[in-house]
Amino acid sequence: MQTHLRTAAPRHPAMHDLVAFDAAVRHASFTAAAAELGLTQSAVSRQIASLEQHLGARLFERAGRRVSLTDAGQRFHASVAPALCAIQTAAIELRITPQGSGLLRLASVPTFTTHCLIPRLPSFREQHPGITISFAQHLSGSSPMPAHVDVAVRYGLGQWGSDTAQYVAGRACVVIAPPQFQPGDQALQRATLLHHVETAEAWAAWCAATGTQGLDVRGGIFFNQYSQIIQAVVAGMGLAVVPFCLVQALIAEGRLSLAHEAQVKLPDGHYMCFRPEAADHPAVAAFRSWLLVQARAAGWLA
Repeated sequence: MQTHLRTAAPRHPAMHDLVAFDAAVRHASFTAAAAELGLTQSAVSRQIASLEQHLGARLFERAGRRVSLTDAGQRFHASVAPALCAIQTAAIELRITPQGSGLLRLASVPTFTTHCLIPRLPSFREQHPGITISFAQHLSGSSPMPAHVDVAVRYGLGQWGSDTAQYVAGRACVVIAPPQFQPGDQALQRATLLHHVETAEAWAAWCAATGTQGLDVRGGIFFNQYSQIIQAVVAGMGLAVVPFCLVQALIAEGRLSLAHEAQVKLPDGHYMCFRPEAADHPAVAAFRSWLLVQARAAGWLA
């Protein structure tokens, strides 16, 4: 009697099928996906068919040379796309620095990145040409430090679990206004107040520190990023209490003005965070030292 053995189906989809699927989604075309991957259109079609057979679901609607995702395809792509992106990023980083010692994986809140880090990063590159910086998505709320991040610049009270948090900037706050604003109590009373949703008490704290009375600190417009608030002030929408470090250059350039001479300190600030065991990693140590020098030179630590 001859025994026939059936090969068990793979437990997981083949990686090359997933890559073809992702390329087809991005291009909405099997032909364009094939061109990106260096394959024939028929090869991509076979890989998609293999993936559909494995999943037991149709992933694409075909309409001539164009394709679109089915509902099942949309759900599946939403789940696998971040993982494929992470794999691609990891491969790029490993090619750049095979030993890892010259790579700094950095996450930073957007406005601090734009107004404070990026204008100064050329000096870091000059001092440490062997270190490559790879930016990751910034960490929000109380989320823990992920494994793919070495250093994170975060905004808050400086308490994020077991991570070391070193203050660098942001407690010193000012009231910013458009360049044409004429300071004075009456002008303050008439102005629309702009607020950050995560520091909604900033105006009340500023009024208490300066002895200012009569402002409706609960009214106005609320935003979820300081970059939005700064742009709103530039556009003449109102006044805002913001960390001085974020607007220091804009004030010097004349794109913003101070609505009041007082500078008050609030509890929240920007902190450089890292895992204690990573403190002496060459790239982490170099960035820590450099950022603290920048903070002292700019007067952020005062």
